[in-house]
Amino acid sequence: MRTDMVTGKKGGRHFSALLLVLIACLLPLGDVVARNFQIIPRVGVNMASMSRPKSDWGWYSDMRPGIVAGVSLEFPSTSFLSFEPGIYFSMQGGQSDDASLRCDYINIPLNAKVYLYRGLHLLVGPQVGFLVYEGSDEGKHVDSLCRTVDLGVNFGLGYQFDFGLNVTMGYYAGVINALEDVYDASDSAKMKKLSSYNRMLQMTVGWSF
Repeated sequence: MRTDMVTGKKGGRHFSALLLVLIACLLPLGDVVARNFQIIPRVGVNMASMSRPKSDWGWYSDMRPGIVAGVSLEFPSTSFLSFEPGIYFSMQGGQSDDASLRCDYINIPLNAKVYLYRGLHLLVGPQVGFLVYEGSDEGKHVDSLCRTVDLGVNFGLGYQFDFGLNVTMGYYAGVINALEDVYDASDSAKMKKLSSYNRMLQMTVGWSF
């Protein structure tokens, strides 16, 4: 894998602004929160990758496995529609033929849950992620490749059994550049900024309380 690239780091992570946005998304749910809700802890497996930049050097576009674990809250709105926010630790990144990139996030999905038939349901909604670790599977430190904040969209299909078991399979697509000021230095005369987006298949099992 070629490594002819340079990185830069932006100052300020704007965490407080993003948290305010999340709080604003939850404010309209006042009457819904007052009703019954379910707690759904989940654990599962990610198959994560990063889309290939428009560059002639190799990238972490092959899937790497990782662990996801966290909890969601389900707030019913109607007999077939619920709001399901959550918080999850998620091991992401990608790998190539000779290297790997591990980018771990704390992800906050804000999903709508639409019941199709009995326990069969769709999940769709935005997700914001906060980078908490960056490295490689070989234990090497990686200097400022992954962006500190990620944003994307979730799509999922699941089934919730009457006795509590919850099984979900989903796909996440990042919509903003996941790289933190990474440039292709193969041509010193044209320092081109590279763009790559997080992609992830995810399967989880959980229990509704």
